[in-house]
Amino acid sequence: MEEWTSADIIRKAKKLMIEKGHTYYQSRKLDRVPKEAVEELLGITLSDTND
Repeated sequence: MEEWTSADIIRKAKKLMIEKGHTYYQSRKLDRVPKEAVEELLGITLSDTND
């Protein structure tokens, strides 16, 4: 399994969103991405709880 930092995940998720046509994510200052994009990249489902 490949190790990624949070910055790597955000960068790759932004690229994924741009490829899907969401040009809003081209902003260099933007450092948030949809949870669904992260889940797609990692191949897992993240829970919504803080347990």
